[in-house]
Amino acid sequence: MVVRFFSHDGVMQIWGKAQPGAGDASLRQIMPYHPLAWHSLDVAATFLKLIRIWPEQRAGLVASFDGDADEAINGLAALVALHDLGKCARTFQAKALDVYPHTLLGPPRAVACNHGAVGYAMVEDARFCGKELALLLGQNEFERAFLLGPVFGHHGRPVPVEVDLSVHVGRPDEAGANAARALVERVMTLFEGPVLPPIAQGAETALSWRLAGLVALADWIGSDQRYFPYATPDISWPEYWGNHATPQAKAAIAASGLERAQVARGDSLAIVSGGAFTPTQAQEWAAQVDCEGSGLFIIEDVTGSGKTEAALILAHRLMQAARAGGIYVALPTMATANGLYRRLGAAYRALYAPGARPSIVLAHGARNLDPAFIRSIALAGRREEVGYGGAPSADADEDETASAACTRWLADDRRRAFLAEIGVGTIDQALLAVLPVKHAAIRQLGLSRQVLIIDEAHAYDAYMQAEIEALVVHQARLDAPVIVLSATLPAAMRARLIRAYGKSAPAGAATPYPCATAVSGTPTSAPVITPLAARADLARAITVTRVDTPEAAQERIIRAARDGAAVAWIRNSVDDAIEAARFLRGQGLAVDLFHARFAMADRLAIEERVVTRFGKASRPDERAGRVLVATQVVEQSLDLDFDLMLTDLAPIDLMIQRAGRLWRHTRGARPVPGPELAVVAPDPVADAPADWYGQLFPIGQYVYRDHARLWLSARALFAQPVMRVPEDLRGLIEAVYAPDASLGAPPSLQASADEQAGRDLASRAFAGLNVIDFAPGYAPESGAWGPDTVTPTREGDERVTLRLAVIGEGGALAPLHADTVCEAGSETGSEADPDPRRAWSLSEVAIRQNRFRPRAGLAPEIERQAHALEERFASRGIHARIVVLMRDCDSGWRFTCQGSGNDVLEGRYDPLDGFTMP
Repeated sequence: MVVRFFSHDGVMQIWGKAQPGAGDASLRQIMPYHPLAWHSLDVAATFLKLIRIWPEQRAGLVASFDGDADEAINGLAALVALHDLGKCARTFQAKALDVYPHTLLGPPRAVACNHGAVGYAMVEDARFCGKELALLLGQNEFERAFLLGPVFGHHGRPVPVEVDLSVHVGRPDEAGANAARALVERVMTLFEGPVLPPIAQGAETALSWRLAGLVALADWIGSDQRYFPYATPDISWPEYWGNHATPQAKAAIAASGLERAQVARGDSLAIVSGGAFTPTQAQEWAAQVDCEGSGLFIIEDVTGSGKTEAALILAHRLMQAARAGGIYVALPTMATANGLYRRLGAAYRALYAPGARPSIVLAHGARNLDPAFIRSIALAGRREEVGYGGAPSADADEDETASAACTRWLADDRRRAFLAEIGVGTIDQALLAVLPVKHAAIRQLGLSRQVLIIDEAHAYDAYMQAEIEALVVHQARLDAPVIVLSATLPAAMRARLIRAYGKSAPAGAATPYPCATAVSGTPTSAPVITPLAARADLARAITVTRVDTPEAAQERIIRAARDGAAVAWIRNSVDDAIEAARFLRGQGLAVDLFHARFAMADRLAIEERVVTRFGKASRPDERAGRVLVATQVVEQSLDLDFDLMLTDLAPIDLMIQRAGRLWRHTRGARPVPGPELAVVAPDPVADAPADWYGQLFPIGQYVYRDHARLWLSARALFAQPVMRVPEDLRGLIEAVYAPDASLGAPPSLQASADEQAGRDLASRAFAGLNVIDFAPGYAPESGAWGPDTVTPTREGDERVTLRLAVIGEGGALAPLHADTVCEAGSETGSEADPDPRRAWSLSEVAIRQNRFRPRAGLAPEIERQAHALEERFASRGIHARIVVLMRDCDSGWRFTCQGSGNDVLEGRYDPLDGFTMP
């Protein structure tokens, strides 16, 4: 028999949590539900503990009000306690029929219920709970919206403000409404009649978004049964608050890993360098610049100059000054993130006091693919609740419990990076903080606690630049510091970043290079630009030569490799790179191929191999005579060093980046006389035809479509035989990227420049439509809210995620990269294969949508399994297509797909060459 605990107060019959003890039948008999009243106090207590361990968040909240600090916090805590007020609705209580309070609410109603929207509506309606909250919410209607939106929209996105209470609650005099009023009255009594002060003028937006993140996180933690076990309703409210909610919240926070690790004290330059290198001028600037008042810092220096170390020195000083508790480094690609993760993994502990246990997380789309990457904060790994049961929900996403949301969100490395002390990942994960996707407020909360370091800031297109500027705007709004790093930042881009932080960029004299810029958060102060000198060993002269054709480039590579040189050829398209690698292998050369169209496991292995063979620590015997053919994946941040580089012509900033991989480190005698950048390019003649670039690069012409910019890049590069670093770099960049630079290109190429300018304007406008409109606060009108996969962080060709499968024992489909075979259609795995989800992720490759062809020519049973797997993935929000591989030879695989009509075509996957769709 189920034992129920009912008190004479109807509110205590309302359940807040109804899945006790991970399904433990005996516990369910004893404690069938956790009263809503107690869950409300659990979350309020957790909220107070969170802002205690994060004093800058408390300060930010307090600064948003014109009034007493303690009154503001007390009032917010009371409001947070009412976050689940809408659970008093009979339509919500019907989600768990075995504990539905029949005697209180009458027959259940099986209607989908967004309890956040119901709670918001009851607070706004004087007939329900509006009168009881009149004292607390003394603000006008405009101000109230900035408070109520984040409190009731705590499940990841804002809730609609209009709902029919008669459907969900009934009349104002019915039991559900009475229970809601009783809950409000008890909370108001417990918090001794709290009154929120007026919101400070202009502080509404920052308050609303900051509060949204804190309430969501407090609800997650306050839903953890390990620390908030189900309690009987027959405890007094003061007793539950003092003896249960408050100490349990303290224990939950202590175990969560969210408490800030103690920062190491002392000289930041010495801590970061460890005495292992002589500081550059940029690093000395980072060790001395004012970090109390400044909020945006821009460091421009040559590739390989130690900009990352300079950023870490400055970030550590900001942490010492209590401006932040950790760091998130945002990079352009997974490869660059992986490389930096390895560098920081061995050094990040030095930033914190001895004995501290800071967390470090890698954050990008290839999540959970390497055990070394998974250093979880302790919130992850809990049991995942899948729903309440009982009445079905019309919106499963809204029906997700707080515990399930917490587990799902924090189990994703990309997301929990913002709650770790050190996060390293792609810029995409940071940009999701300014897009209207679920849990954007949590990302904002995390980034507001971090020093955001944006590396390779020049590497983004117009769409992403607009997103980055929106992110900088919001970081400035929350007084969160930002460090921007670049070797090739155009002046116009620097000016936009400075404006985004709320200042005007200096006009007039040309900006020196290298240089560092500090932008203060003080309204009256101007940005301060400090000239820097490049590190002596990086000041060099690079010979620049033009190579007429890819065939001539191949001859240069063959000669140099046979002379023992380590050679790179960067090609602008994957297909060109594959063709080049195959040809050079056919000439007997040792060739590595690196591009983005490998299964993730192979890509990670290739990346590691490339860094070993061509990185700083590579030995002469590892490098001699080896060739790397690669695409753009190697031109940013990876610490690679080549004797000779050939490259297809690309925009000037990318050419400078590629040149930065030449003679990057001091070595002994090299097999070539000096650093040389050999550029495969047509001659930039004044009367260049419209197909000037396309004739030489029939595929690559679609990668960089502004051929006027390519012509300007070629003219600037070949105008003199030597590129002097750093003296020439600023002039080279502005010769191509200055606002009127395109006017100097041949008339035949102006159309491509105009088309690109139009695309850039459209991209910025599109980004402006996509990013959150922060002004209304955390409200539905702030954006078109949807899942991460709907609002893109990047613009461009749509991509299709493919998961490569093989036919294993018994005819069951399994991931290409798996040690054992999993049951088809299942992701649960077995004792021998504990993590098949990881195996499927390691077997992923992405291609452009217009290159994709559906499966064809498979046996019916294999096709059934493939379809079942796709449905399983889709149920978890993973939209991937299965490609069934069949062994073709010792090293390769083939697959069949649809051609035109009824034709069946054959494609290939090879761990040496990658994926090729016919």
